[in-house]
Amino acid sequence: MTHDAFFKKLLKDPKKVLAFLRCFLPPRISFRLADRLPVPLDPHHVSGSFKSSQGDLEFRAFFKDGSFTDVNIEHKSAPVQDVHLQLFGYHTAILGRSPKETAAALGDDPAVINVLAYHGAADWNPTVTLSGEAASEASAKLDSLTLDDFRRFRALFIDFKAYAMDALTDDPELQVALYAMAQDSPEALRQILPRLRAGSRRHGREVLTYIEHNWNTDFRLLQAVEEEFIQNSGGNE
Repeated sequence: MTHDAFFKKLLKDPKKVLAFLRCFLPPRISFRLADRLPVPLDPHHVSGSFKSSQGDLEFRAFFKDGSFTDVNIEHKSAPVQDVHLQLFGYHTAILGRSPKETAAALGDDPAVINVLAYHGAADWNPTVTLSGEAASEASAKLDSLTLDDFRRFRALFIDFKAYAMDALTDDPELQVALYAMAQDSPEALRQILPRLRAGSRRHGREVLTYIEHNWNTDFRLLQAVEEEFIQNSGGNE
């Protein structure tokens, strides 16, 4: 299973999308999120030149006061030059697809939050604004960011390698899956296996399939781990 396919499958579940957003959005924004589940922005409404300006995952997330924000989550497994320009293209495309009546109902310009999710082995400090601000500079401002910052275009850079497994959302399945994307070592595998046994067998098999296709860890070790999981898993399908 490829990186993109695995990541998109993880966030196909709206409950996991909400857990992802609650964890990674700036505190002043995540605190406002309602329990209402995010909904995908319908790809069937994308046509013509907009098709090349669609991110990996696009959702509408809702706030407690009834308003909303659109979120584009772009996944990368390796550094990409000028990725902020690509994200700005998605930003403007999403705004272009927003109905005028929706913008009028908001009483303000719509906000689009771009999330750049990264798990590659190389260190990366991408540009996250049109003014050239780097991710390392932007991270220092995370606690103070509001929707107004995103109306002017800004991207959030998330490097999954920087997180312990327990810090990768409060969803156990999402925790272990994102950790598997960011790690590649026998030590990480030993941390992952107990979590897989505690979860559903289906999810455990999907994570192990991803690891088998994408990790460089010795195949015999992976095979032994998979056999142990199959024999000892007490999780439900």
